[in-house]
Amino acid sequence: MDYQEKEKTMAEDSSSSNPPSIDKNDLADMLNAYEENAKVIEEDKDEEGTNLRVFKNKYVKMALLIFSVGLALYHVYALLIKLANPLVFYSIHWGMGLFLVFLYYPIKKDMKSKKLPFYDAALILLVLVVVAYVLLQPDDLMYRAARNSSTTVDLVIGTIAMILSLEAARRTIGLGLPIVALVFVAYAFWGNHLPSLIACKGYSFKRVIGFIFSVEGIFGSPIKMSAQYVFLLIIFGAFLGVSGAGEFFMKFAMKLAGSSRGGPAKVAVISSGLFGSISGSAVANVVGTGVFTIPLMKKTGYKPHFAGAVEAVASTGGQIMPPVMGSGAFIMAELLGMNYTNIALGALIPALLYYLSLIVMVDLEAARTGLNGVDTSEIPKARVLLKEGWNLLLPLVVLIYFLVVARATVSRAAVWAIVAAIAGCALKKSSRMSFMQILQAIELGVTRSVSVIAAVACAGVAIGAIMLSGVGAKFTYVVVQLAQGNLFLTLLLSALAATVLGMGLPTVAAYIIAASLLAPSIIQLGIAPFAAHMFLLYYSILSQITPPVALAAYAAGNLAKANPNKVGFTAMRLGAIAFILPFIFVYGNALLLMGTVPEIILATITAVIGTFCLGIGLQGWFAGYRVNILGRILTLAAALLCIIPGWSTDLIGLGCLVAFIILHKGTREFLTSKFLKPTT
Repeated sequence: MDYQEKEKTMAEDSSSSNPPSIDKNDLADMLNAYEENAKVIEEDKDEEGTNLRVFKNKYVKMALLIFSVGLALYHVYALLIKLANPLVFYSIHWGMGLFLVFLYYPIKKDMKSKKLPFYDAALILLVLVVVAYVLLQPDDLMYRAARNSSTTVDLVIGTIAMILSLEAARRTIGLGLPIVALVFVAYAFWGNHLPSLIACKGYSFKRVIGFIFSVEGIFGSPIKMSAQYVFLLIIFGAFLGVSGAGEFFMKFAMKLAGSSRGGPAKVAVISSGLFGSISGSAVANVVGTGVFTIPLMKKTGYKPHFAGAVEAVASTGGQIMPPVMGSGAFIMAELLGMNYTNIALGALIPALLYYLSLIVMVDLEAARTGLNGVDTSEIPKARVLLKEGWNLLLPLVVLIYFLVVARATVSRAAVWAIVAAIAGCALKKSSRMSFMQILQAIELGVTRSVSVIAAVACAGVAIGAIMLSGVGAKFTYVVVQLAQGNLFLTLLLSALAATVLGMGLPTVAAYIIAASLLAPSIIQLGIAPFAAHMFLLYYSILSQITPPVALAAYAAGNLAKANPNKVGFTAMRLGAIAFILPFIFVYGNALLLMGTVPEIILATITAVIGTFCLGIGLQGWFAGYRVNILGRILTLAAALLCIIPGWSTDLIGLGCLVAFIILHKGTREFLTSKFLKPTT
């Protein structure tokens, strides 16, 4: 028996039962069902599955459609045609977002409501009062806030605006962020009663509310980023979904990897990575692609918790995958004053390593359990798919062109990408959108944006309190003192804090808060600002797969009908490289394309080798045999040492890899069959 037959036999023997198979008819039915479902514009749920209030009256529905389209057009006008007063623009963005939150989101997430209750009508009225108050005197209001001379009416309206922001965030994303914001507000009020190490001055009600109700708080940086970057990108993502680009990505990934060993899991990785960068939400990506990939993985033979974990990790990775990075690239560019292109290029190698690691993991799991691919003969060849669906890729090409080549603003690039999506669909009859479908796509995007607007409004409350109280500087001081100037301990404490702060939050809000609190403590130790911010971005999103509050893992567990905590811990193992890479590119910036060309090439090659070793060590399987404890230690050591840039660590890591190759039975048999096979 030669090596290849031996490997196949060992894999089959390792499986506890014969895995089910999927024929081409089953796959075609599943793809058709996914395609039909993807093109349906949900009216009764948001992208994360929360029940929305449904209005059946046709006149109300038409009014809401007109309102949403009008809001989108106003953003285009204010950003591209006639620049609006920033405070006027941000207050309208805030107000219309919260208007829709209280209109669509009931007081309880699982509550089904068809009529607008009186208390939500009252909240909507209060939102309109706040917006009207700001619009009547924007400059005077900010002048009084800056001079700490806010009037009693200012303070009343400001308090209402703060409460509305907290409640809107609670309804859309849960209690996590509102509690964080309230803690920082309480600190600004009563921080003078705390121990001197963490104490602040303690500010009056007038000072705290006046500061929060200004361009330093609710109408500050978070809402600015939402209005200028995120809003139009979410609408663009809605157009991509309605256009059929998601199904195109799915079919293309299926043709590329579906028939290979463990193909369905690889399809999940590729398709979720492609679409996840645009969606801006790990949970939304799980729900969007997981309805197809998770059942397919389960039917192929993957265990439910493993299938859910694969989808959760793949969807979360979209937040670090260029070009859009879930809006993270644009926010980082704003905070650092860097060019977007440099950030996207710098983030590329770590993102590719993340997905390479996941591909290796699922491939080894398939080898260990004897899982095959699926019959993709009914799906056209890749070149045929490209020929048929090239027009669906046009908006992505346009987006990248305007961002990278034309160096246009994000808002301008997003608008032209939306135009390209409409025009691209119109090029072929099968994908052409009617005028009503275009309007509905805009409405869908606006509806999806309201949870982000609520989140950044609440983040604005937190940021205002942080800036006023100086807790960011205190936090930096405490972290540095606890770590005693040690970089590794500083990074470890920052990683833990960013993960905890990010629990239950969308990427935008999680990263903004983490950057405000934690970035200075890392930069203070001499770390490049870009590396520090990338470190925090990674750990801000890793809370999506880190129990106990792992939203992406919970969503995937629900689809897979598996224990969410088991899905979460499996996802942590599959996404292990994401917990390692941030430390690596802080210590050595070559993986962020910061260094000489030889340094970058060497760091990339050895990191790829380390990525394969990490998969072997964590999965405990290679070349047809289980990997024993010693082998796993050697491969994990090789992984860590190879991923760390530097000649000395690379050589030691390669030495560990050579030792594993010599000791592992599977590699010995492989080498023997290839190079020492007796001649006849």
